[in-house]
Parts: sequence; structure tokens; C-alpha cells
Amino acid sequence: CRESFCGAGYTDEYSQPKEQCDDGNHIDGDGCAADCTNAAPIITITFPDRGETIEGNREVTVLGSVLDTGVGLDEVTLNGEPVALASNGSFAHTITATHGLNILELLATNTGAASGHRISGFYHSTGYHAFDEVESETPLLGRGYTYRLGQSAFDDYDHPCSVDQNGVYGCRIVDDLATAGEILLNNISADDLAGRMTLWEREREFADRAFKVIRKDVDFARVQLIGDLLNLDVQLLCADIGLNGAAIFKSEIVGIDFNALRLTLTAKQGGLDTLVEINPDTDGNQTQNDTIGFSLTLRTSVAIDANAALRDIYIGEPGGECGTSQSADNKLHNVCDTLALASMLSSEFDPYVDMLCNELNGGENGPLVHFDPRPTAAVDSGISIKRMTLETEYFISSDGQGGVDVELADGSVTFHDSEIDLQPIADMTVDLGDVQVLGGALSLDLGTVDVSRFVDRISDVIEPGINSLLERFQGNLEGLITNVLLNPNDPLSVAELLEDLILAMGVDTPLEIPTMSSAHFDPPQVRLQTELSEINFSAPLDYNIRTGGMVAVFSSRSSAPRGVSRDPLGSILRNGCYASSLLADAAMPPLTEFFPMEFAQSIDAINQGLFATWWDGGFNFAFRPSDIAPSSVLPAGIGVDTFLTAMDFLVPPILSSCNEDGQLMLEVADIALSGDFIDGDEAHTYTMYATARVPVNWQHTESGPP
Repeated sequence: CRESFCGAGYTDEYSQPKEQCDDGNHIDGDGCAADCTNAAPIITITFPDRGETIEGNREVTVLGSVLDTGVGLDEVTLNGEPVALASNGSFAHTITATHGLNILELLATNTGAASGHRISGFYHSTGYHAFDEVESETPLLGRGYTYRLGQSAFDDYDHPCSVDQNGVYGCRIVDDLATAGEILLNNISADDLAGRMTLWEREREFADRAFKVIRKDVDFARVQLIGDLLNLDVQLLCADIGLNGAAIFKSEIVGIDFNALRLTLTAKQGGLDTLVEINPDTDGNQTQNDTIGFSLTLRTSVAIDANAALRDIYIGEPGGECGTSQSADNKLHNVCDTLALASMLSSEFDPYVDMLCNELNGGENGPLVHFDPRPTAAVDSGISIKRMTLETEYFISSDGQGGVDVELADGSVTFHDSEIDLQPIADMTVDLGDVQVLGGALSLDLGTVDVSRFVDRISDVIEPGINSLLERFQGNLEGLITNVLLNPNDPLSVAELLEDLILAMGVDTPLEIPTMSSAHFDPPQVRLQTELSEINFSAPLDYNIRTGGMVAVFSSRSSAPRGVSRDPLGSILRNGCYASSLLADAAMPPLTEFFPMEFAQSIDAINQGLFATWWDGGFNFAFRPSDIAPSSVLPAGIGVDTFLTAMDFLVPPILSSCNEDGQLMLEVADIALSGDFIDGDEAHTYTMYATARVPVNWQHTESGPP
């Protein structure tokens, strides 16, 4: 039996403390430390930190140190490359970063064959999309989403439609925009187009005069309400009475009806051509049925707007001189102060405040006398056409501010020598209006004038001759109807329908993101917003209706309130994968033009959504035994059945296909895992880090999220 001690020349595994080696001396650096230990080298990386985001120069210098534990160092490598150490154990080793996740694997082996191992990760890109503390101020990300509608989505030229027994136009199958628009136009009415049916409106002023009024002995005590409220007797009153009058001339469509209307939409370079056929002849001959294809009622009216109001009111002492409304001694100020208080108690005083006091506050006094409703005279004219074709050409583009410009470039109307019925005076009304005195305190209805007999007699005389002339001058009437239906107000709403269709592709909605575990109580509050940035139209190729159509590109913003403390540079941008010769910039998946409708989401937009989820703490959560089955992830027989693991993503996960194979990968630089578990009766705590890169396949399904 030999005496056991460090330096005895043999390793005593039963000594206290236990020996790991013993080379018979007390010298460091010879494969066994002086204290007979063989501890692994201690590795530290000071830059990049775990989960660091680095931008710009791809040459990244990794800084750190390797501390020898007295055994002696044999080899130090970083990602398999030898690393030179300074005398104090520090190092600075330069690597060439790749796009996305870069894994640093530092291995240090001592001369006693013990090794230290340290793995961490960082992201690198030439661009990041910054997030703002204020959600709404996070800038939009360009080219986030792309939609393509082929020609067949606009019109496949097959419309199985008819009118039912209730007179409602409907279609068995609605599989393109033209069919949907055809249903709308066949069932359209003037009420549906309220606000868009005014063809022109003009106002002509016929009176704007003021008369000076000076009364030296106005007895305010005799004025109802005013006299009861104010402590005024006989006073001096000076004012101007302003008379204003104007005639408003207006032409508007008050009735419109289409029957057997067929709509055709054809994409072209820069926009759309539309063809509206009313009561079309499907056999190539002039239609022989008795259906009226198109009818229109046009109303031309003149209304009189006239009123009288007090201006520059001055109330003073009898026998005094007139001042202005702003004079310091004007008792109107006292009157209006009292009226303002009184109106707070009773609405009866509101008209007096309006008529007397608005001018003192920089406004205009309300009228003493005015018309409401206004005197109006209107003439309705009607036209019905048996058959008609309306051709239009629209240029469509983005307005650069998230909206759509739909420009009517050209259009024409053709009647095909069909029957036309015109009623120059279908109806006439004269309403003299109501006179309102003192803000409605007194109202006088002036009544209406019945001119129906006069209208009937005129129509009986002139209609036959006019309809005869119409048959001869259809070309002139076609131009008139063209101006009525194809004017900047777009009474048929074709431009508005196109604009609404395009803008409806945009979204502004919260995203439903589930919680990750039972210990994760609040789901992240992520909001997705998109804005139109680019739109292009093209004609179908070689009569293939799946091609051509429209491509609309939307900028996007995925935002969320801040729920993490770390400050990465932002969501990672692809930026062409550093222009690798093997990888074109495929941030946006290609559109195949095989389907009528296609949708593409850029990798940058997906990464922005992942960043927003992380920004609100959506990837930081804890696992409990109820969330996973321990036996499915822990080796059998180790005795651990109670545990809690907290998962903290130091940076958001990202998607990237910037690799030599172009394989889409899910990557995460560093995840901190910490928690505790009970093994038998003994409690343990732990902290570890994980870095991951796994291949994935991203698909949008018909019934749910990607």
C-alpha cells in the first residue's frame, strides 16, 4: 500500500479532493495541473454577444478569450479554423458572415484531452427593418404582399345568368368579376347611386346688398322673451340689414334602369376595357323582343336661396351716436352674455343668440328671414332605348399614396338603330317653399303649383315630332348619352367598383396568434396593415385567359406593442442574399400564371410578422408538465416528473433561403432555457442555450393559416 498524495505519480480516484490526473510533479502546463486536476479550458466570447444583430461589413471579428486551467492548451478552433491566442489567452479571429444565422462553435482542447465547448449565434444582414416604440410609426415594408388576378378572374366570358319571376337578375355561378358586376348593374337604381348622379351644378348670385337701419327709440321691453329677460327699455339701435340671394341650377339623374345587361371586362396594357351590352342580340341580328333595354330620368331644377340678416349691430343710449359692433360701449355685449346663459337653460333663446351674437365671436349672424325648404322648380325628362352598347377604356394605376387612380380614357355609346322614346317633359313641379322668420319662430308654407295639365298638353304636342327626329339623329343622341353615362362623376360606378376591388385586397386587422403554453396567459397583440404601392395591368397572351390581368403589390406593416427589453436592429431583410451568383433575389415567390388568382408573401414580410410576435413577448413562455408529456422528451427511468422550463428567445426566429441549396430554413440565433426540476427528492436548477436551424416548408392552406 502506497501513500496517496498529489504528485505521487499515480491517480487516486478515492482521494479528497478526487484526483483527475497525477504526473508525479506539481508543475502546470504539462498535461496535468499542479493540483492534479484536468479541468477543461474556460471559453468566453465577448463579441458578438448571444443573439447579436450585425449589419453591413460581412467580415466580422470574433473577440473572446480561452483560459487555460493549468493543464496546457493543445488546440483552439472556431468553426473548425485554428485560432491564435495572445499571451493572456485573448483572441480576435475574423470570419466571413453569411446572411441570416451565423453559428459560432468554439472548441478548446488541453494537453490532457479535456475540451471546452461553446456555441452561440448571431444574425447578419446588409439591412434590417426598424421597429418603432410607437406601433403606428413603424415604417411600411415595401413589396410585402403581391396579388395576381388573371384575365379569367376578371372575365371568363361565361355568365350563366337570368331574371327570376320577381324581376331580380341573378346568376347560377359567380366565378369572375364581370359576372358580379353584371348582377349589380342589372339591379341598379338611382337610390343605389346617391351622390354620384349629379351631372352638373351651378350657383348664380342675384342679390348681395346691405341697408343701414338706425332706430333711436326701439322698445326692447315689447320684444317677446328678450324683454322679459333683459333689463332694457327704449334704446338706440344701429345695424345693417344684409340681403343675400342666389339661384342654384342643377341637373341630375333621378331614375335609371337596365334590363338584360351583359358586362365584359378585358385586361389590357395599363388598364381595362369594358363593354356593356344592353338587351344584346345574341344571334347577331337586331333584337326582336319588346324589352326596353335602358331607361333614364333626368331632372333639371332651379332653387332659390334668399335670406336677410342683421350685421354690425350696435345698441346704445337714446340720443347717442351709432358705434360699431365691436365698440366698447356696445350694450350688445351685455345682451349676448345674458342670452348665452339663458340658452343654456332653455333652447327658446338659441335663435336669438344665432341672429344677434355670432358676429361678436367672429362668425356670421343667422338670418332673420330665410326659405327652408327653398322655392324650387324642377322638370323631369325621360328617355328609353331598346338596345344599346357602351364601350369604355380605363387606365388604372397607383396614386403613390396607397390609393388607386382610375381614369376614363375613352368611351362611346351605340344604339344600333334601335327604338328610342324621349319625353322632354315627363313631369314638372313647382314648390314655393316655406318662409322661416326669426329662426323658425314663425313658419309660412307658400304651397305648390299644380302644372300637370300643362305638362300633359305640351307632351302630347311635341313628343311625336321629337321621336321622329331622334330616329334621324341617333348619332347626336349617342353623343349626349355618352356624356351622361361617361362623365367624371361616373354614374355607373364602374371606376369605383374597380377601385374598391383593388383596395379590398388590402388589410388592417389584428392577427389571431395562440398562446404557446398554459403558463403563457396573454397572446401577442400583432396587427397587420397593408397599403397599395404598385399596380400593373397586361393583356392575356395567345388567348390564354389564365394569363394577363392585374398584379397588385402592397407594402406591409406588422406591428405590436413592446414586451421585450432587448434592442435588435429590427426585422431582418433579405437584400438579395448578398447578390450570390447562385441565388437571384427570390424574396417574393414567383407567380406562375397557371391559376386565375395567385397570392405571394415575401420572406421579408413573414420575418416582420415573426419579429412583431417576438417584440410583444410572443416567443417567451414557460412549459409545465401539463403542456408536454415528459416521457416523450425525457429518457425513461431518470425519475423526473416535475419540472418548469422558461424559454426566452433572445432574438426572433427568422426564415431564410439564403443558402447554396435555396432551401427555406427556420433559424434562431439563441434561446435561453432555464428552470428547475425535481429528481426524486432532490431539486435542481439549470440554464442552457440553444441555437437552431431546421428546414421548413411554408404553405397557405384553404381552410386555415399558413
